[in-house]
Amino acid sequence: MQRYGCVIRLRPEHRDTYLRLHSAVWPEVEQMLLAANIRNYTIFLHDDLLFGYYEYVGDDHDADQARIAADPRTQQWWKLTDPCQQSLAERQSGHWWAPMRQVWHLTEPTPTAGPPAVASAIGASRILPVVVLDDARDAEPLAAAVVSGGLRTIEVTFRTEAAADAIRVMSERPEVLVGAGTVLTPAQVDQAVEAGARFVVSPGFGPLVVRHCQQLGVPIFPGAATPTEIQMALDAGLDTVKFFPAEQLGGIATMKALAAPFRSLRFIPTGGVNPRNLADYLAHPAVLAVGGTWMVAPDLIAAARWGEVTARTAAAVAAVRPAPEA
Repeated sequence: MQRYGCVIRLRPEHRDTYLRLHSAVWPEVEQMLLAANIRNYTIFLHDDLLFGYYEYVGDDHDADQARIAADPRTQQWWKLTDPCQQSLAERQSGHWWAPMRQVWHLTEPTPTAGPPAVASAIGASRILPVVVLDDARDAEPLAAAVVSGGLRTIEVTFRTEAAADAIRVMSERPEVLVGAGTVLTPAQVDQAVEAGARFVVSPGFGPLVVRHCQQLGVPIFPGAATPTEIQMALDAGLDTVKFFPAEQLGGIATMKALAAPFRSLRFIPTGGVNPRNLADYLAHPAVLAVGGTWMVAPDLIAAARWGEVTARTAAAVAAVRPAPEA
């Protein structure tokens, strides 16, 4: 099975018209899609952007797409709806629909794809699982286990040869925001982005890596452990850094001292963060989220203990959830 998607920007004055037309022709469209080996076709709206998604279960996607394009019903649909829309995916890839990992990396930034949206998603989760995978075949069950536990953001580190393939697998899940960690070179940035990474994390501040990410429009969270490194990040236009290795550098006390003069900066403490000190880090207003490995520990992955991954993830989510009002 392959997952495909598209992003369409609807012209505001034609938004309601498009939705009305879509509802009117849906019964015929559904039969046509089923005949072309397309399943679970879904659309949803965010402001003026329409996101489409489907799963392809056939053997020749291009041939089935060509049959759809040649169908008179499709030609009529395009004639009716072309005034309403502009396909960003078509401009990116030359095709109407593209693999999911391409759809999320359109050359024209959208409100849902830029650095602020990625930082907001990480901040909303408050916990960023940091994963080391030796075998890309573990990527799918691991992602499923983390999602089942209540998290939607995952950092896959480039500490193994399986990293790019693991990112590629996870990026095919539309509900997962996957990023690349331990990125040390611009070449690794390219490798990560091509695989589907939507953000990059590095252990230190590397000017070449930061600049390359910015040129690609990919959010970058570099490591910073000293005032000088933080000042370099600010000079580069960044407002969020990875505080690493957090506990080895003095933990929350050191981070507080660094945060004091840099009041606009946000931190993602990583390294030694665990359930015992999690609350201390998250209580500080400068902390966007924490990076952690305890819910995706290597021994759990090696033993395929996906139920335990889900349980630890759920416990972490529960620990950061605000207490209900009395």
